[in-house]
Amino acid sequence: MNPRRFVTVGELLKNMTSVISNFIMVLIVLGELGFQLGPLIAGAGVLGMAIGFGAQSLVKDVITGFFIILEDQFAVGDVIQTGTLKGTVEMIGIRSTRLVSWTGRYISSLMA
Repeated sequence: MNPRRFVTVGELLKNMTSVISNFIMVLIVLGELGFQLGPLIAGAGVLGMAIGFGAQSLVKDVITGFFIILEDQFAVGDVIQTGTLKGTVEMIGIRSTRLVSWTGRYISSLMA
C-alpha cells in the first residue's frame, strides 16, 4: 500500500466526518429550539432529489472523484498535469483537486 493513499483517504474521511458532524449538530440545535425535525428532514429529502436531477454535472464530478480515489490514479504529493495545469497535489476532495505550482501558487481544478 502506498502511504500517500492513506493520507489522501484520511483527508477525505476527515472532510466527510466534519460535514456529517456539522449537519447532525445543526439538527440537534434546531430540535432543542423547538423545530419539528420530521417535516424538515422530509422536505430536505424532496428538495435534495429535485436538486439532484438538476445537478447532473455535480453528480458526474462526484463519481469521477470516487473513481480517482478508489483506483489510486493519483495521490497527495504526486506531480500531475491536467490540461494546462501542472503541479503537486496538495488536497484531493470528492469534487475538486488542489494543486500547488512550482512557483508556490495554488491552483484548484474541478474533476470534470
